[in-house]
Amino acid sequence: MRKWLNRVGHSLFLGLALAALFCTTGWGQENAELTGTVTDPSGAVVANAAVTATNNGTGEVRQANTNGAGLYVFPDLKIGNYTLKVAGRGFQVYVKSGIVMNAAATVREDVTLAVGQATTTVNVQADALSLQTETNEVSNLITGQQITELATNGRSITSLITMDTGTSGTLPEFNGITAQGSSSTISFNGMRTGHNDFLVDGGEIYDRGSGGKLGVMPSVDAVAEFQTLASNYSPDYGIASGGTTLVVLRSGTNSYHGGLWEFDRNDDFDAVNWFTKEAAAQSGTPPAIPELRLNIYGGDFGGKAFIPGIYPKEKSHTYFFVTEEWRRFIEGSPASFTNAPLASEIPTTADETSGFAYVPPVGLPETPAAGVCASGQSAPCVPATTDPAKLALYTADSLTIGESFSNAPGGKIPGNLLDPNAILFMGTGAIPPSNVTGPNGQPQVIASPKQPTYVREDVVRIDHDISPKLHLMGHWIHDRMSQTFFPNQNWGDGDSYTTAGDVFGNPSWGSVIKLTQTISPSLLNETSLNVNGNYIKISAAGIYAQPAGWTQTGYFPAANNIDNRMPGVHMGAPFSTTWSIGYWPWANAFLNYQPRDDVSWTKGRHAFKFGFAYMRDDKNQQQQADTEGDYDFGTDFSGDSYVNFLLGDSDSFTQLESLSMFHWINNTYSFYGMDNWRITHRLTLNLGIRYDALPHVYNKENMTSNFVPGDYSASNTATFATSGALCIPAGSPSTLPAGCTAASPGLSTVNGNTFYVNGIAIAGVNGFPRGIVKNDYWTWQPRLGFAYDLFGNGRTVLRGG
Repeated sequence: MRKWLNRVGHSLFLGLALAALFCTTGWGQENAELTGTVTDPSGAVVANAAVTATNNGTGEVRQANTNGAGLYVFPDLKIGNYTLKVAGRGFQVYVKSGIVMNAAATVREDVTLAVGQATTTVNVQADALSLQTETNEVSNLITGQQITELATNGRSITSLITMDTGTSGTLPEFNGITAQGSSSTISFNGMRTGHNDFLVDGGEIYDRGSGGKLGVMPSVDAVAEFQTLASNYSPDYGIASGGTTLVVLRSGTNSYHGGLWEFDRNDDFDAVNWFTKEAAAQSGTPPAIPELRLNIYGGDFGGKAFIPGIYPKEKSHTYFFVTEEWRRFIEGSPASFTNAPLASEIPTTADETSGFAYVPPVGLPETPAAGVCASGQSAPCVPATTDPAKLALYTADSLTIGESFSNAPGGKIPGNLLDPNAILFMGTGAIPPSNVTGPNGQPQVIASPKQPTYVREDVVRIDHDISPKLHLMGHWIHDRMSQTFFPNQNWGDGDSYTTAGDVFGNPSWGSVIKLTQTISPSLLNETSLNVNGNYIKISAAGIYAQPAGWTQTGYFPAANNIDNRMPGVHMGAPFSTTWSIGYWPWANAFLNYQPRDDVSWTKGRHAFKFGFAYMRDDKNQQQQADTEGDYDFGTDFSGDSYVNFLLGDSDSFTQLESLSMFHWINNTYSFYGMDNWRITHRLTLNLGIRYDALPHVYNKENMTSNFVPGDYSASNTATFATSGALCIPAGSPSTLPAGCTAASPGLSTVNGNTFYVNGIAIAGVNGFPRGIVKNDYWTWQPRLGFAYDLFGNGRTVLRGG
């Protein structure tokens, strides 16, 4: 606990230092606005009336005065329950309580003052429900009470986002308990699912370097409410062309409150589904339910910082809210039937002496390539070869090319033809022996290994009233996650067996620090710095390491193959399966930071807002290919891919030289201006414009290129050797491939290596853009909308934009 407190303290200190460094930037976090017009009984506006808005939870007071148009505005209020007080000379004091301010809401509270003594107070209770009468935006609010009371599978807030009108998604029934492991494929009004944005207290938690993923997944018990902006939202929100989801964390109040919870799911509570029963009946095995253990437990506590006799003093107050949650999800992978050899079909080192008796598996038809086996012979057959050493072995073993191995002496594959590394590979259990018989009699293996996921989440929010005119807010969210997969994720290879897996580690964080400065009753400035990021570290698990005695080598140094992994094996008929550990271990890092400044200014009937923001994304990611290499075994050679594997006859071998790390950078520059012009007390125009400069992402080392047709020269057409190799000098001293009389035209040296670059433009060279395409900066985004209170009672509003 002490380490945790130290980490939080250091993070907040760093945030404060960075906020001071970027003191000209910021963002409106909860961005609620209370506005209205003060009039007398005749309808004439009342200027210079004193207006206060008091947060009933914390006692925080905001003060303003009505201007010459009788208008008051309180921008960027925290969410909560408020009391409005209006006092004007010659009028009774007006007090309205129970005004609810939600995230990004603009609430209008017009006031009519009664003539009388200032010692008389008129108390009014706000309506429980009110319409948005000041803006044309289309949005949907989910309150904290709804979040905790609406049942969601896995307690994920993403499941609640789709409740908004015009919102659809392809979210799974159970969306996981992690940010990276969950789906956020939500479409607002038909827009692309990757064009959304997600903000917590105004700070982005969107992993832009991961194809659109949440960076953190806040506990629903840490969330006060969230708002989805689906359409026509104001220009202080942007960058995303789809929908924007605004999440607000719970904050402390004058009273102390907290709670403990645990949510439990267990397969002991579940029945066996029909498909599992059918599969069990066909295989003759007892029906089984995959293991499922889901436990989400934690606690929270919040209130007002208080040290007797020391703090608080005068008008400075500090509020805190802390949430700790643990999530534990253990799942057996769904029982899957995978083709596998019989135990008797897995050779041992003894078979290198005695020979290996192989019978093609029942129920798995072989489809050897044409011409592999001689007429009337069935696979596996003796492979054709021109290798003198192999031909000598055939002679010694009394073998004939194209003849079935079943006709060989003893009906066995001679042991001297077996590849020692293939025998060692099978001895590891990477491809396990079958343990069930499939519906057609084919040997199969069924397994359901545990796949545990563990998450610990720390959330802390602190609100500090430095003075009545200065308010400082900061939060820190940290998710520490470990998720195990069997078979491994193996992006691209598609592993068939549950013997090789991986552990997905993903510590992620989000932080916000904001200073709100009330410069005058009509001028407010907000300054903030928002930082979020994550690391991904995927480690190999299960059976993957080269066993003792392994001699297979690839094209590149063994040191490039981290953890000495065995190569991948892709087999065709009869098994048609793959074993591969992929490119794990693998690393990836993402960092996003956004300084921003917003100024709110009330002038006459106009509520202006202006702002600037800068966002930088850094993405560091290793390549995604296998440095241990991958073998493909088809039905050439012997006509049986498994026998080809045992003989060491592969169709192809591919291998990445080294798992290099590439560094990508993206910058976004944003400006906006807006005017909510209250033409009358019933009609408001929403005018605004936003500009986002969106230059393309670029590689930090300029290690990218693009083909430009206009740069291609026919006179520099490449020349090749008879072997098909490009005529490029190599080695020291340099030599040309056999059959080349001269080096090919169109060659160039890039970073010390020679490439054919005819028509290829290199990033950052000769004025070619670092993002390898031309940037389009004509990205102005105008806003025009209106909201009209048809009857002047706030109950029927016509809006458009």
